[in-house]
Amino acid sequence: MSSQLTDDTRAALLLTSPLIAGGGSSEARRLAVREFAQVASALDRLDEPLGVLQSRRGEDVIDALISSGEFTAEFGDRVRLLLRRGLSMATAVEAWHRAGITVTSKFDRGYPINLLDRLAELAPPVIYSYGRIEALDEGWLAIQGSRNASESALDFATDVGASVAEHGKIVVSGGARGIDRAGMTGALDAGGTAVGVLVEGLVKHASSIESRSFISEGNLTLFTPYDPDARFTVGNAMARNKLIFALAQHSLIAAAEVDKGGTWAGATEELKRRRSGKSATPIYVPSDCDEEWASNLIDMGASRWPGVESLIEADEVDESASDELDTNGRSFPTEQLRLDQPVAANARLIPSI
Repeated sequence: MSSQLTDDTRAALLLTSPLIAGGGSSEARRLAVREFAQVASALDRLDEPLGVLQSRRGEDVIDALISSGEFTAEFGDRVRLLLRRGLSMATAVEAWHRAGITVTSKFDRGYPINLLDRLAELAPPVIYSYGRIEALDEGWLAIQGSRNASESALDFATDVGASVAEHGKIVVSGGARGIDRAGMTGALDAGGTAVGVLVEGLVKHASSIESRSFISEGNLTLFTPYDPDARFTVGNAMARNKLIFALAQHSLIAAAEVDKGGTWAGATEELKRRRSGKSATPIYVPSDCDEEWASNLIDMGASRWPGVESLIEADEVDESASDELDTNGRSFPTEQLRLDQPVAANARLIPSI
């Protein structure tokens, strides 16, 4: 199976993946995303592809990078040790193949454009997916929130997920217990499509009877930037937030706690990006929720939830207006159009939670 992967993808796996299914042992510490990006940039300056590192010329290229000062001798040795994990990689890839998991690196054509556009060099070097990978470029609304949410908040997330499905749009979620899962379930039960960004156990989740049914019908795609056999860690859960935002055009936070948990951390980080002028996903909170967390997010730049229909209409206006220029050659300020839309009938106001 490993022969079906590109040279670049094999090199990316050797440098960054723990290869748990292949034994997971290595004397060297795997490269972090930033370190991997630096390696790819160094090779690009030599006009060499990443895959050259696991070819016969790999040793010579590493020597050249050390001689030029791109690599320290210590870092070069670390890369060499990681590249010697060929047997572990082959074993792991074969196990993933048997489980139906697709391995895609950022050098492959099928890698999600949204992740590359939003995260650039910090996009995960390798992703693992189960289901229709094209859905990762089609996400519309991310539904996120606390694991321990109230029943009213869970019902709200479920109803919004169903409404998104009824309008032919795709829900993106972390798949965790609580709000995330309620939003996904609402979309799937309504016959729609959902993308789950997992932080652990892709093999376990993908093999469940319910997941297999939705995946086989093309309604569910599960993916993770972490090893398919990885266990949950708080760090990975926090880092997963930026992927959810990057895969969606809009994000609804249905429940959160001030200064606590991944939902709050992810939302405030995304709003900070937006205030600094960086590309960021618009964030919404329930229309009539007056809890402190919602008010605080609004103060940071979030908006009240307008409803699925109003948001779709605003998107259409934005798309139309973005193609038009005024007499001075400037784009019309379409962002405000979204905020001025009236609340649609299907907005379903949620009570205070």
